[in-house]
Amino acid sequence: MTVISYNVWFSSMAQEDRYKKIISILLDRHPHVACFQEVIQPFVELVCANKQIQDDYYVTEHPNNLYCRNRRNYGEMMLISRALPRPKSVQFTEFDNSGQGRRFLCAEWEKTTNLPTIGTVHLESLNHFSERHNQLKTISKVLAPFRHALFMGDFNFCAYKDYGYDDGREGEEKKKTENDLHFENAIPGFEDVWSLLPHDDEDKGYTFDSSLNKNIKVKAHDAPGGGEAQEVWRIDRIAQKKLNKTEKEDGEGEGRWEVQEMEVIGRE
Repeated sequence: MTVISYNVWFSSMAQEDRYKKIISILLDRHPHVACFQEVIQPFVELVCANKQIQDDYYVTEHPNNLYCRNRRNYGEMMLISRALPRPKSVQFTEFDNSGQGRRFLCAEWEKTTNLPTIGTVHLESLNHFSERHNQLKTISKVLAPFRHALFMGDFNFCAYKDYGYDDGREGEEKKKTENDLHFENAIPGFEDVWSLLPHDDEDKGYTFDSSLNKNIKVKAHDAPGGGEAQEVWRIDRIAQKKLNKTEKEDGEGEGRWEVQEMEVIGRE
């Protein structure tokens, strides 16, 4: 199974050209599941107007529905290959603490298919550590019943370093990175897929990189670093459920889905 996660960026800057390129990448790679964030109506319209996509995928969104009624709002969307069994359910889970309308979208299949449960999310932006932490706790609860599960999207915190602004943490919490605090305390049953796989030493998996993407405004108020001389962050992530202790001891990990390889796309 191949999956893709992509924040399509709701900005009007070169919007149609960017969206068409993303669709081209999708059709070229033809993943089994594609998860998109910051989806607005123009992107949905292009996706739904594409005959090949309609022939090949179940699409969880359609024009004038949900977030897409208002161009100022955005949300998540999944494309699920028709080559897979039809999902048992595809549904949103609300985050009680979001001031930015964030939700968790999750697709579940019948157990007999042995397919992993897959979710996508765009966690709270900017200096909202506690909101992201609680949102991850909610995701962990939603995925708790499933043996095979992964979720992906724009996590809005970097794997390697913290943003340069005050996010409300105090005392002992400031001694660890936001990344470590979340994986240790909010989603301890999950692991960061990129960190599990071999990569070239120079490839840190940056998905937000001003040296490659000239649309990123260095030191802009809406960029993660704000005051950074160069914006380089790995904030778009995939997390998979770990084998628990009993599964490891009993050898029940056999037949479990395992990630074989991972790469950053859209760099061209």
